[in-house]
Amino acid sequence: MSIINSSALPPPPPYFSQAILSPAGGDTLYLSGQCGTLNGVFIEGTVADRTVQIFKNVTAVLAEAGMGLEDIVFVTIYLSKYAEDFGNMNEAYVKVFSSTGKALPARACVGVAALPKNTDIEIVVTARKASP
Repeated sequence: MSIINSSALPPPPPYFSQAILSPAGGDTLYLSGQCGTLNGVFIEGTVADRTVQIFKNVTAVLAEAGMGLEDIVFVTIYLSKYAEDFGNMNEAYVKVFSSTGKALPARACVGVAALPKNTDIEIVVTARKASP
């Protein structure tokens, strides 16, 4: 396994890595949950705004591993206000992935009671580098 941390993002806390590449030098990247932060600060706005920011952060981590959004194979989304935010999150999500020209990744979306720092969305991603 190799630890992947993007220099474009603030360093992660000492209790996790931004991502793990497995096997070391391999092709599968497991990203830790991302919330809608910019320079380590939760952004204001809507769940759609935070969805877009999350994928900007995800893109930075993917790039560190030589990957892009098109390499994402599975996404898990956690929403603290599922009924209220599902539609707006979906609209932003589809716009983010429309730029890849690829099929949308497999996905799960889960309603939860609470998320870190009282944010309303957290997204976890698994990516696999396409063979040349």
